[in-house]
Amino acid sequence: MLAAGRAAIVWSHPTGAFFEQGFAGRFARRTLPAVIGIPVLSGALATAAARADWWDFSVAAWVMTLTAVGGLALVVAMAAGRLAEDDRRLTELAIRDPLTGAYNRRHFLAQAEHAAARTRRYGEPAAIAVVDLDRFKQVNDDWGHAAGDEALVRVNRALRARLRSSDVLGRIGGDEFAALILHVTPAEASLVAAEMRAAVEQVGRELTAEGRRNRLGASVGIASLTGDVAVEDLLEVADQRMYDAKRLGQEVERSANH
Repeated sequence: MLAAGRAAIVWSHPTGAFFEQGFAGRFARRTLPAVIGIPVLSGALATAAARADWWDFSVAAWVMTLTAVGGLALVVAMAAGRLAEDDRRLTELAIRDPLTGAYNRRHFLAQAEHAAARTRRYGEPAAIAVVDLDRFKQVNDDWGHAAGDEALVRVNRALRARLRSSDVLGRIGGDEFAALILHVTPAEASLVAAEMRAAVEQVGRELTAEGRRNRLGASVGIASLTGDVAVEDLLEVADQRMYDAKRLGQEVERSANH
């Protein structure tokens, strides 16, 4: 009885080098019970039918073989499909921010550098934009973190709607987003920055209309793609310009309140 119990555990949770982590190991673990079970079950049923004189043993052998092959082919196809879907989901988790669905910082930089390389190759203009939310802490403090999370999701959606499908958008910090905007001159990039600010303000107005009063806004810094400067370095330039814009906005707001 104890030996049978141990065999069942090994069968359902196989170990060893063949069953290590990775696609092959997960495939082996998922298909092992079927690989063993289907031939055994089909053989037992076919043999039992032959002994009951339903057909000859030669027919039973063919039935057992065809059943086993068909069943195993179906199991393998299903297991491969599920594993491919699992790998796709794991890849998405590795490259995307789990809250907003935007690219995370690491993948944004990789994708932006790849897109920027093509832009440099063909001499096309482009720009990096850093968007930092203004008075986002107020949303969290007044309405809770759930409202703050919802605001971030809406902001990501609003920013994405202001960009083209070829542009790259990522969430690079708590309430900070970045975009690689392709095919824009410095003047055109400034217009896109204004649209992004307006998009964030619109999210704030929507939240206020729903009963969560706030003054959500955004500060945006722009750095044009020039020469062979790395995207990460341009991101730092845009980030500094964003902070300059934020300080200027705060000074204007203080002056208006006095």
